[in-house]
Amino acid sequence: METVTVSRGQTIYDLALQAYGSADAVFLLMEDNDNTINMDTVFAGGEKLKVKQPPLDKFVKEYFENNNLKPVSKQDDNEGNITDFNPDFNFDF
Repeated sequence: METVTVSRGQTIYDLALQAYGSADAVFLLMEDNDNTINMDTVFAGGEKLKVKQPPLDKFVKEYFENNNLKPVSKQDDNEGNITDFNPDFNFDF
């Protein structure tokens, strides 16, 4: 059994991609952690999750590991919002 440590801003989909090589593995990740997490779980960072099953795509998993990468989809409001508009956007076109 492996463990994966959650980084701030990671979602369950990011963790499935990192641990199993595919975001399709969210249900495997939930099962491996005795359903104590779900698709709406908000992680603070630092949590350790169990990874009991082999990766769905070992090449993707190895890519993240070999390049010391962690997918992160959520950005904190403290770091600024991810948006398609600049801060001066308004509805006056």
